[in-house]
Amino acid sequence: SPNDRILSIGQDESKAGVEVETPEGIKKLEADYIVGYDGANSQVRRSLFGDWEFPGFTRTKTSTNTATKMPTSLSTRSIGTWHPESPKMACGELPAKFERIFPGHPKPDKCKLANFSPYKVHQRLAKKMGVGHFLLAADAAHLCNPFGGLGLTGGIVDVGGLFDCLIGIHKGNADASILDKYDEIRRWKYSEVINLISTENIKKLFGQNPDTAIENDEFLKLCKKTETDPVFSKEFSR
Repeated sequence: SPNDRILSIGQDESKAGVEVETPEGIKKLEADYIVGYDGANSQVRRSLFGDWEFPGFTRTKTSTNTATKMPTSLSTRSIGTWHPESPKMACGELPAKFERIFPGHPKPDKCKLANFSPYKVHQRLAKKMGVGHFLLAADAAHLCNPFGGLGLTGGIVDVGGLFDCLIGIHKGNADASILDKYDEIRRWKYSEVINLISTENIKKLFGQNPDTAIENDEFLKLCKKTETDPVFSKEFSR
């Protein structure tokens, strides 16, 4: 559960085990395989490779997810915003930003900031997607910036592929070497697809002149076209 904390891990030739601190006390759990799906600060990954062994880099900008209650038909909206230096400054700018972008242009005193969560943005990939009977998936294994939703979709594909591998092992249709394929394919997909596309996405926002971006960027030209062409807009959104 979200309230549990992994204290230590261990494995032998046939199984993996974790010692977990829970609200009910310390528990020891074992399974044929254990998947670390425990987020960017994954204790499973840290235990396998070390606290600081997560190759890649951290971007200098800060992203802030917010949830607001608005006095419009859009009663609840979630939105992301960025500030290059300080998450506090990003949050402080939100009410004025909401006035500009939301229908009806609600004044700051009409908006209630229900929640916000600043976080640093990384492009990182673990050395391996697993060691022995411990495996990694999603943010525990790789991180990217949020533009394009590639972290979420990449994590879903990780879990789907890993599920198929483990079911194959359980049913006797595959042996443990299939997990080497999981590592090979998912790390390749991160390096050649997720990392490259998410990096190009963020460059569209921060790597060009905002005054001329729509004229110079082919993708942004298409986005602009959706404003005036309903048929194209429908096709573009598919």
